[in-house]
Amino acid sequence: MTDDSLQTEALKAAALWFVQLTSGDATDEERAAWHAWRQQNPAHEYAWQQVEKVTRKFSSPGMSAEIGLATLERPASPGRRKLLQHIATAVALGGLGWISYRTAPWQSWSADYVTAVGEQCAVTLQDGSQLTLNTDSVVDLRFSPTERRIVLHRGEVFINTTTDTHPRPFIAATAHGDVTALGTRFTLRCDDHLTRVELFDGALGIRTATSQDIHYLKAGQSTRFSQQLVETPFPLNRTQPGWLNGILVIDDMALPDFIADLGRYRRGYLIADKSVEGLRVSGAFPIGDTDRVLDSLATTLPVDVQRFTDYWITIKRRT
Repeated sequence: MTDDSLQTEALKAAALWFVQLTSGDATDEERAAWHAWRQQNPAHEYAWQQVEKVTRKFSSPGMSAEIGLATLERPASPGRRKLLQHIATAVALGGLGWISYRTAPWQSWSADYVTAVGEQCAVTLQDGSQLTLNTDSVVDLRFSPTERRIVLHRGEVFINTTTDTHPRPFIAATAHGDVTALGTRFTLRCDDHLTRVELFDGALGIRTATSQDIHYLKAGQSTRFSQQLVETPFPLNRTQPGWLNGILVIDDMALPDFIADLGRYRRGYLIADKSVEGLRVSGAFPIGDTDRVLDSLATTLPVDVQRFTDYWITIKRRT
């Protein structure tokens, strides 16, 4: 089992343990099994801490796991217990990707460059090429005598390559494949399923992780690729990513997609309710002030912004 698979399975198990332990029906035997599971593997203990970290955002500051669980089991607070169980259940059923995506500890601990949620970082490499990491991104450098390689583990990066004094290709890699740059300015963004590339200058060659075939991209084009497939390129309508200037430039985007994109720049859960499907949005929005963006949505669209806490916000259609 790979590190990522181990992390995913451990986080799922931790979320399910949380639901059971806060159900009010946990037995002494189950508590003993939970302690044994935590001690079985460092990944298990880390996973438990991550689930606790997310749910603790909705509990009292400084509350330990044991105190928190004991409090949740009191009949006097069924509403709060229900909420935290809902969070943990969502994690176990697939919402876990949020924790895994936001933390990715095996990558972040040893990576060359890491940005936090809402942070950006500009870097000049030893060959003169420039990288700008967007929010919540992890990048490794693997330069050798034969190639200049960067690995984007998660997030997004803008790359401006230069001609090398040695004839080494510049390769940007993700879990889905490799992109070979030919004197280019481009962005690379990856998630669990796809990598998206936007090419502003120069040319690119894309090779998926399961094929030796090369697919070429021209300046002014964008595409997405998985480990098996490169999608048909489509034209870009901008000359550089707006986030480099601190804004999201949106043109007739579905509101749920916009909310998902905006959520990359703030901690916690930012959720588009199914009721907002069909609404669309256009404009330029400051990524450094997501609360202001949410307030503007409420004044320009028929939606309400429901804030349970700063870490749990839902956008619903106004009734």
